[in-house]
Amino acid sequence: LVVVVLRAMMDAAADPDLAPSAKPLAASSFRHLALLWMSGADAPCHRRPRRDERFLRPSVFMRALAEGLGTDHAARHAAATDVLIAVLDLLPHAAAAEADEALGVRPGARAAQLLDALADYLARCCLSQAWRDRVGGCRALALVVSSRAVPRWWLTDRQVTIADALLHVSADAPQEVGVPVLREVGGALEELLVRVYGEEAAVA
Repeated sequence: LVVVVLRAMMDAAADPDLAPSAKPLAASSFRHLALLWMSGADAPCHRRPRRDERFLRPSVFMRALAEGLGTDHAARHAAATDVLIAVLDLLPHAAAAEADEALGVRPGARAAQLLDALADYLARCCLSQAWRDRVGGCRALALVVSSRAVPRWWLTDRQVTIADALLHVSADAPQEVGVPVLREVGGALEELLVRVYGEEAAVA
């Protein structure tokens, strides 16, 4: 049910007539679910049986975002992009509040754990048999890599996982739709090299 509601939010955010009010609502809702995840609401000890009407797994926002990014519908893609950027921009502030320190995501912080969970989910999307899932995972990982809210140390630790996932998308891309996605994969890999190793790495 939650995924259905989140999909409806993304559809409304992509509607030109509804976007002015629907897009901020979607961004706030997805950020709230991310905060719930970081508070531990998604931990096994806190989960209720699925039949419980109060059941909510905050990590469902990852699925809804990947679905939105995997679509060919330009407005839905743009809405999902804006919402994921809003979620990523939240992370340094959440980490600072957790540690009562300056902005920044540090190892072991719940914000870093959310990034780990997000990367693992998106990597699984890239390995999916469904092409739309692969595209969504690829585009979402590209946004994660390019976000300045995501620290270099985390990208360094996860670079192999991210690169493997992106390369898998390009391994057997359908010929009729694969070329644009291959460009996105190449751009994401180049950005990953720059973020981890510096500008000279991309030139080399």
